[in-house]
Amino acid sequence: MKWLFAARDHDPTSYKNICGALDAKAPELKVKVACETTDSSFHADSVTTTVKRNGAVVKIDSGHSLNNGDSTTVTVAWADAFGSAAGLTPGTAIGVELLIGADVQGMTTMPFPFSGSAQLTPGGGKYTVSLSL
Repeated sequence: MKWLFAARDHDPTSYKNICGALDAKAPELKVKVACETTDSSFHADSVTTTVKRNGAVVKIDSGHSLNNGDSTTVTVAWADAFGSAAGLTPGTAIGVELLIGADVQGMTTMPFPFSGSAQLTPGGGKYTVSLSL
């Protein structure tokens, strides 16, 4: 993926081949949500994870109860997350929004190449959100 935009700008044939290979391989986007500390003082947090591409919802995953030290991973299909590799731009970003219980929210956005992690502190909780392909 790191060569995608350089190839687009300098070698159209390689760009087409890279896009075709990415679409054929269709790597899954994995969004790991790890709870360091819950927002609730008495029980596990009820966590809903919303994954967005440039602000548009691509997947909502709910029904997870996370306690201190617990984690869950949301998997998003390549086509759902990105459509086609040819549609990616340097400004494409993946957003992750956490809803804890009914109203406590945290959100982060990670730009291309969609890897890394961010700390979120919805309410009194502490969460780490990590993206990988």
